[in-house]
Amino acid sequence: MRLAAFRPWVLSVTLAIGGCYEAHGLDEVAPSDGATRDASALDARIADGAIDAPGLDATLSDAALPDAFFARPDAALPDAFFARPDAALPDAFFARPDAALPDAALPPTSRALRFTAEQVMTVPDRPALSIGPDLTLELWARLRSPGVIVIKGDPRVAYHLYLELLPSPDGALRTFRFGFAGEGRAPFEIDRPIARDTWTHFALVQRARPRGRLEVELFIDGESASGGPLVYATVDDYLTTFNTQPLLFGRMDMDLDEVRLWRVPRTLATLRAFMRRELPPRASGLAAYWPLGGVGQVVLDRSLGGNDGFRGTMTDEDRADPTWIPDGAF
Repeated sequence: MRLAAFRPWVLSVTLAIGGCYEAHGLDEVAPSDGATRDASALDARIADGAIDAPGLDATLSDAALPDAFFARPDAALPDAFFARPDAALPDAFFARPDAALPDAALPPTSRALRFTAEQVMTVPDRPALSIGPDLTLELWARLRSPGVIVIKGDPRVAYHLYLELLPSPDGALRTFRFGFAGEGRAPFEIDRPIARDTWTHFALVQRARPRGRLEVELFIDGESASGGPLVYATVDDYLTTFNTQPLLFGRMDMDLDEVRLWRVPRTLATLRAFMRRELPPRASGLAAYWPLGGVGQVVLDRSLGGNDGFRGTMTDEDRADPTWIPDGAF
């Protein structure tokens, strides 16, 4: 270690002496005639003072250099520079990026949509939404007044995926119309009271049966509200008859959450098992899934179907847009 530490100083001394020799005419150590002079004689002349070598001692010494030069290279820098790079920054800077933002500046967590009688959610008609006659429509709704909860088709001609809460003389929420209409067929009506302004689960299940029959059944909160399946006669071309118009939700005083559309008739057991759980995008038989947790104008389909919808009647904001709210069904 000592030898290794000494070598740089030897080199410095050698270079310094060589520089002094050249500065004071000592290049004669290597004369032009090629002869080699005795270096000891030259050393003797320097020792006798015959040759002055000013600055030699200063070159070999560190007396003229600042102390900081021989300390660590960062000696003249403030201590904070050598602490962690964030030492001079506020702690909040190194927390999550939104730590210094007020709560009001952070986007709210939306869990459902709130409608009035003038507001609607629209899902445009697409081939991926051409389903039936086997199907299931599930949704959670918090109802406050009568109106059409969901419909797909033209109300003047033919429609399906239809559920409506009808007015009652005493103002109670209890009479529902559901099923499909067209080609001389009308929806069914049943009475089943529900609590006002309370999250309620609805499931409309439709099955194709032998001999051209179609069965439809309404479930409310995991129980059959229609007393079992109700039977329709067959429709010659179900897909062409009913899949020509957008799927619409709203135009009534209600909140909506967790809307699912299936290509299969769900059993009572599967309805109960998943009605209070979010679904995976690849769930078997799932045609569309709108969990209604979001912001902005687009209502995302979380299934693989790509059936995104939008608030209101157009992709731009308008007065028909329902409002995102933070409290959902579960």
